[in-house]
Amino acid sequence: AKVRFGVGLCDKEVEAVNHRLVCNRDAQEQFLRDLLNDNSISIEKGKEVNIGIASSGGGYRACVSSLGCLVGFEEMGFLDCVTYFSGLSGSTWTQGVCYGLGSSNDSIKNLQENIS
Repeated sequence: AKVRFGVGLCDKEVEAVNHRLVCNRDAQEQFLRDLLNDNSISIEKGKEVNIGIASSGGGYRACVSSLGCLVGFEEMGFLDCVTYFSGLSGSTWTQGVCYGLGSSNDSIKNLQENIS
Protein backbone atom coordinates (compact mmCIF):
# COMPACT_ATOMS: atom_id res chain seq x y z
CA ALA A 1 0.00 0.00 0.00
CA LYS A 2 1.09 3.53 -0.67
CA VAL A 3 0.20 6.47 1.56
CA ARG A 4 0.01 9.93 0.05
CA PHE A 5 0.82 12.75 2.40
CA GLY A 6 -0.89 16.03 1.64
CA VAL A 7 -3.33 18.63 2.83
CA GLY A 8 -5.71 18.53 -0.13
CA LEU A 9 -7.30 16.17 -2.58
CA CYS A 10 -5.07 14.26 -4.97
CA ASP A 11 -5.14 15.26 -8.65
CA LYS A 12 -7.38 12.36 -9.71
CA GLU A 13 -9.92 13.17 -6.97
CA VAL A 14 -9.96 16.83 -8.04
CA GLU A 15 -10.58 15.69 -11.62
CA ALA A 16 -13.38 13.34 -10.53
CA VAL A 17 -15.05 15.99 -8.37
CA ASN A 18 -14.87 18.59 -11.15
CA HIS A 19 -16.50 16.12 -13.54
CA ARG A 20 -19.16 15.28 -10.96
CA LEU A 21 -19.90 18.97 -10.33
CA VAL A 22 -20.92 19.42 -13.97
CA CYS A 23 -23.51 16.66 -13.48
CA ASN A 24 -24.46 18.09 -10.08
CA ARG A 25 -25.05 21.58 -11.50
CA ASP A 26 -27.55 20.29 -14.05
CA ALA A 27 -29.30 18.15 -11.43
CA GLN A 28 -29.32 20.94 -8.84
CA GLU A 29 -30.81 23.37 -11.34
CA GLN A 30 -33.55 20.92 -12.27
CA PHE A 31 -34.26 20.03 -8.65
CA LEU A 32 -34.63 23.71 -7.68
CA ARG A 33 -36.73 24.47 -10.77
CA ASP A 34 -39.11 21.65 -9.88
CA LEU A 35 -39.16 22.46 -6.16
CA LEU A 36 -39.75 26.18 -6.62
CA ASN A 37 -41.73 25.92 -9.86
CA ASP A 38 -39.38 28.43 -11.46
CA ASN A 39 -37.82 27.53 -14.79
CA SER A 40 -35.61 30.62 -14.76
CA ILE A 41 -33.30 29.20 -12.07
CA SER A 42 -29.74 28.81 -13.27
CA ILE A 43 -26.59 27.92 -11.35
CA GLU A 44 -23.46 29.64 -12.56
CA LYS A 45 -20.40 27.49 -13.27
CA GLY A 46 -18.31 27.33 -10.13
CA LYS A 47 -21.31 28.07 -7.89
CA GLU A 48 -22.46 24.45 -7.57
CA VAL A 49 -23.03 23.22 -4.05
CA ASN A 50 -21.09 20.23 -2.73
CA ILE A 51 -23.69 18.06 -1.05
CA GLY A 52 -22.69 15.08 1.05
CA ILE A 53 -24.77 12.37 2.67
CA ALA A 54 -23.50 10.59 5.77
CA SER A 55 -25.16 7.35 6.85
CA SER A 56 -24.70 5.74 10.24
CA GLY A 57 -23.89 2.18 11.16
CA GLY A 58 -26.06 -0.37 12.87
CA GLY A 59 -25.94 -3.52 10.77
CA TYR A 60 -29.04 -4.61 8.89
CA ARG A 61 -31.18 -1.72 10.22
CA ALA A 62 -28.66 0.80 8.90
CA CYS A 63 -28.62 -1.01 5.56
CA VAL A 64 -32.41 -0.79 5.27
CA SER A 65 -32.51 2.80 6.52
CA SER A 66 -29.84 3.89 4.03
CA LEU A 67 -31.71 2.17 1.24
CA GLY A 68 -34.91 3.97 2.21
CA CYS A 69 -33.13 7.31 2.13
CA LEU A 70 -31.54 6.62 -1.25
CA VAL A 71 -34.87 5.51 -2.72
CA GLY A 72 -36.56 8.63 -1.36
CA PHE A 73 -33.82 10.91 -2.66
CA GLU A 74 -34.04 9.25 -6.08
CA GLU A 75 -37.82 9.68 -6.19
CA MET A 76 -37.43 13.37 -5.25
CA GLY A 77 -34.85 13.92 -7.98
CA PHE A 78 -32.30 14.85 -5.31
CA LEU A 79 -29.88 11.92 -5.59
CA ASP A 80 -28.09 13.30 -8.67
CA CYS A 81 -27.42 16.53 -6.75
CA VAL A 82 -25.12 14.70 -4.32
CA THR A 83 -21.34 14.77 -4.67
CA TYR A 84 -20.23 12.64 -1.72
CA PHE A 85 -21.55 9.65 0.21
CA SER A 86 -20.09 8.42 3.44
CA GLY A 87 -21.16 5.54 5.59
CA LEU A 88 -20.32 3.26 8.43
CA SER A 89 -21.00 -0.44 8.93
CA GLY A 90 -24.45 -1.46 7.64
CA SER A 91 -25.04 1.67 5.60
CA THR A 92 -21.91 0.85 3.59
CA TRP A 93 -23.52 -2.46 2.63
CA THR A 94 -26.16 -0.47 0.78
CA GLN A 95 -23.60 1.89 -0.73
CA GLY A 96 -21.38 -0.99 -1.80
CA VAL A 97 -24.20 -2.73 -3.63
CA CYS A 98 -25.62 0.45 -5.16
CA TYR A 99 -22.37 1.92 -6.39
CA GLY A 100 -20.19 -1.14 -6.80
CA LEU A 101 -22.39 -2.65 -9.50
CA GLY A 102 -22.37 0.22 -11.95
CA SER A 103 -25.62 2.10 -12.55
CA SER A 104 -26.76 3.29 -9.14
CA ASN A 105 -30.45 3.71 -10.05
CA ASP A 106 -30.76 0.12 -11.29
CA SER A 107 -28.76 -1.14 -8.32
CA ILE A 108 -30.99 0.73 -5.85
CA LYS A 109 -34.11 -0.81 -7.41
CA ASN A 110 -32.52 -4.27 -7.44
CA LEU A 111 -31.47 -4.01 -3.78
CA GLN A 112 -34.90 -2.66 -2.82
CA GLU A 113 -36.63 -5.64 -4.47
CA ASN A 114 -34.32 -8.19 -2.87
CA ILE A 115 -34.29 -6.75 0.63
CA SER A 116 -38.08 -6.72 1.06
